[in-house]
Amino acid sequence: MYELNPQSIFNYALDFITKQGKPSIERKPDGEIVCQYLSDSGLRCAASCLFTDEERNLIVTKKLNVESAHGLYFNNAFPERLLPFIGLIRSIQRAHDGASRTDNFIKHFRLNMSDVASANGLTYES
Repeated sequence: MYELNPQSIFNYALDFITKQGKPSIERKPDGEIVCQYLSDSGLRCAASCLFTDEERNLIVTKKLNVESAHGLYFNNAFPERLLPFIGLIRSIQRAHDGASRTDNFIKHFRLNMSDVASANGLTYES
């Protein structure tokens, strides 16, 4: 999958979401856009793409109605192996969520990820 270090986590999420090509979101009847860890069509959000199938299934099994890595953490459902990187993963997820509200998701996701790299001392290759 990837090594457990900030640069590898960043690179994996950037590559995964870029290849996926669109966000994993749900548009509610009132127009609100919310992240989905795993959509009905198999799309994954930026945090969920970092989880193993077992970790993702545990979240689904617990039937947690949380929409963020932060919510998973406070419900004791955030994967333990990723806890040292929760701040970075939350930033990556915000890059996904912010871009999902634009007309050009990939362009804005990559711009947001450039900002995440700068803020975390990571290398971003466009």
